[in-house]
Parts: sequence; structure tokens; C-alpha cells
Amino acid sequence: MAKTNQTQDPQQKEAFERIERKVEILEKWAANGIPFVLVNGNRQIDDKGKYVLEFFPTSPTGLRKWNGKQNSKDVVKQYDIPPYTTSAKSLDAIPTGLKLRIYGDDNKLNLWERLKFKAKLQSNAKEKNALQELEEELKISEANHQGLAYELIELRVTNKHLEEENSTLENQIESVRLSIKSQLDLKKKQLKQSDLKNKQLSIENAKLKKLLDEHGIDYEIADESTSIIDFPGK
Repeated sequence: MAKTNQTQDPQQKEAFERIERKVEILEKWAANGIPFVLVNGNRQIDDKGKYVLEFFPTSPTGLRKWNGKQNSKDVVKQYDIPPYTTSAKSLDAIPTGLKLRIYGDDNKLNLWERLKFKAKLQSNAKEKNALQELEEELKISEANHQGLAYELIELRVTNKHLEEENSTLENQIESVRLSIKSQLDLKKKQLKQSDLKNKQLSIENAKLKKLLDEHGIDYEIADESTSIIDFPGK
């Protein structure tokens, strides 16, 4: 906000702030574009084939009286257009810095000229010839293609990383599979050896029982005294 005298009348101070707020909005429009009149989200076109723009003041009197009633509710809400008018006396008494922003000087166009120039560019945009439209479409298409190319490169890089991760996982799975197979093979071998040993013990046991039977020894109560086996140390 513009700096004002500490003894300034509160109403005058409020008027200055209101004018400065309007100037801030109009400066933004002059730089970035005046809002288009929209109906159901669509830009409107006049009988000359030009885009219709939201109302904007083009003179000091218009600035004083501008209160947003000439604009759509959406624009008033979006830009917070002050709802009150300002007196000519208050406008004449605004600080020098604010006056410069409105009226300009030898090195800067006034606010009205900048707004009118911007409005002309925007409204005439509908009158572009076919060649200009094709050139713009070509630029958009090239930009889209470039964007798609970047996406494709990114997808390829991502796919490569996924392939590497997949390969790593497959190697880990194969390593685990081989480890499990090795352990199973070892268990099978140990089980086979155990079965073979059991069979050998069964054969030896059968032979021993037969030998005991031949000598009339009851092997249920057999001990060293009845054994025909030569025990060590005896």
C-alpha cells in the first residue's frame, strides 16, 4: 500500500487504499491478461468475431466509479474488486507514487493505454488467419511430441531398472532353489544310507537269531554266560 501521512483522515486513507487495490487489479490485467467473458465456461464472441472481455475502466472517472457491478460475480470474487466508488477529490489527492502508476510518465504508458493495448491483442486473437492457427497447432503438436518423447525415455529407463530388479530377483530365487535342492539331496542321501544301515542291521539280527536257535539259546534271556560269542576280555 502507498505510504500516507499519519494525520490523514481515516475516510481518505480508506479511499486511497481502495484506489490502490483497483490499480493493483488493473496492473495485473494489463500484464497477464484481462479476463474473458465466459458463459458455461466458454469464451463469448461479438458480432465482429472478436472475444468479449470483462469490463475494465479506461479513464480516471471510470476508475473512481468502478465497483465490480459491471463485471461477473466470479471475476469480482476472484480479484476481490472493491464494491465502493471513490470521489474525484480523493483521486486527485492520492500519493505521487500511486499517481505515477496510473498516469505514467515519459518513460511509461499510462494504465489506460496499457489496458487498451492488452485488450486489443486479446480480442483480436479470434481473428487469427488460418496460417497462424496452423503454426500454433504445429508448435503445440511439437511440444506434445517432445513431451511424449521424454515420457517414452522415462518409461524405457524405468523398464530397464525393472528388468535389472527382476533379473536380480530371479538370480536370488535360483540361488535359493539350488540351496534347497542341495539340502534335499543331502537329506535323501542320508535317508538312503540310514535305510541301508537298517537293512544290514536287520540281516545281522536275523543271522544272530538263527545262530541262537541252532544252539538252543533263548535270545529273550540271553546273557554272557550263555553266549557263544567270544566277548573281549573273557
